[in-house]
Amino acid sequence: MSSGLKLWGSRVTRDASASGPLTPPSGPDRRRHSSALFTAPTAPAADASPPWAAPSWPGSAPPSRDQKPRLQAKSSAALSRGSDVWGRGQGARARVKMAADAGRFCVRSSRELWTILLGRSALRELNQIEAELNKHWQRLLEGLSYYRPPSPSSAEKVKADEELAPQLKEVGLRISKFLGLDAEQSVLLLQCYIQEDYRGTVDSLKTVLQDERQSQALILKVADYYYEERTCVLRCVLHLLTYFQDERHPYRVEYADCVDKLDKEQLVVKYRQQFEELCKAEAPTWETRGNLMKNSEVNTLMTS
Repeated sequence: MSSGLKLWGSRVTRDASASGPLTPPSGPDRRRHSSALFTAPTAPAADASPPWAAPSWPGSAPPSRDQKPRLQAKSSAALSRGSDVWGRGQGARARVKMAADAGRFCVRSSRELWTILLGRSALRELNQIEAELNKHWQRLLEGLSYYRPPSPSSAEKVKADEELAPQLKEVGLRISKFLGLDAEQSVLLLQCYIQEDYRGTVDSLKTVLQDERQSQALILKVADYYYEERTCVLRCVLHLLTYFQDERHPYRVEYADCVDKLDKEQLVVKYRQQFEELCKAEAPTWETRGNLMKNSEVNTLMTS
């Protein structure tokens, strides 16, 4: 690789979302953010196990490239019992159906991709990891630029979508204005949140969408989800750059192929440009984003 990048990253675990009814949060402690995404590089101890090792893989060690792992049948059996990549069982199947009923099925979220790369999902075969990277490497290349600013044409497409429920259209457009995000991506973001993080039934979702107070709380929760999505895109790239030269890693070859493609497309240059643009960006206000854009929201948006 021409850029010669080699980094050491830290293993990041996922916080489970709190359950309970949707109520407008308040106070400076509404979110839980990780301030150690890009910490000072530290090499692991010589006798330490790599962060991608157990308990991510069943047994004593992950299958080698020369072996023929028999995980696909186990993965299929687990999925048939209703388990998703987060292991939430029947509740996950209900949320997937809820997202599908709400409109078109959402795309792979950045958080789910991050989990797959860590080896914590049902997709662990080498060809499955390669397929995921081939499918989503463009998103990793774009980084935070993957999330486009709003445009009139995108908003018109959402309004003209007959397959989308009217309540979802309205909330999606409000999310678009609040986050300064493309309208179509805002709808997809809402659907992914419903699939992965929403704790409730289809009937309760309809009530939330129709009630002004609860819909505001839903928008704030989707905003939290959006900030995490942005962070997970960067985590995925950091993970690839950390282990694409590690001979011990079972996905080293797949990571190296993806990093080669990213390097040929000037990954470092694109990310440097994004950093410079973010440093020059003006902070949003309630006048441009609506009444929900309070100081705590501004601070979170500018640091995520």
